[in-house]
Amino acid sequence: MQKSHLLLLGFTVLAGISWGVYELKYYFSYRSDLHSRPWAYNEDAKAKLLVGQWHGTFIDPNGLQKNLALEIVVPVTEEERQKKAAKRLPKRKGLGGRKEKQIFEGAAVVNGPNGREDYEVWGSVNKEDFHKLNELNFRANEQTLLRKNFSLNLATEGNWHEDTLSLKCGFSYITEEGSRYSSSEGVVRNGVIEWQDSQYDKVVNITLQRGP
Repeated sequence: MQKSHLLLLGFTVLAGISWGVYELKYYFSYRSDLHSRPWAYNEDAKAKLLVGQWHGTFIDPNGLQKNLALEIVVPVTEEERQKKAAKRLPKRKGLGGRKEKQIFEGAAVVNGPNGREDYEVWGSVNKEDFHKLNELNFRANEQTLLRKNFSLNLATEGNWHEDTLSLKCGFSYITEEGSRYSSSEGVVRNGVIEWQDSQYDKVVNITLQRGP
């Protein structure tokens, strides 16, 4: 066999091996996420997951009705998975712990009588039951922070099932100067703030429905 034919055969074999490695890495990554992140991935394209868009209304502690649009994004997009699988010499970072597989991120928009508020959101699902949320944090965008307003802060309880997501959410009050209400307006007992006005410590139940 001529040398050129041997080289061509060698390149063909190497290309085949490279493609096989890519397929294995992609398959392993996807199957791992199906198992460890069932709230984000499912082989059934019609499956109802936590990721996606949710919307609903709520009444804040000032008595104002507001609209909330929440989006939870997939932890790893298809494009990111393909790029990771295509890397020749990826850095070994491990598969991530169980806790990491519970974490999610997203964004939220609140529209009310006084204007629009934008938020980054992040939280985690319960390791025993992924339909329960351990918490959901709202971090307001300072550029759209409204004054003399109750801003979403932390949901300490949450549940989702099928097309409904329920949250029990607390708030931060934003003063006219743009600062958040502090313990100076409350009394600290045993390390816990007890507000002089319970309005500032109010927790609101919010129910969201799936869809834009």
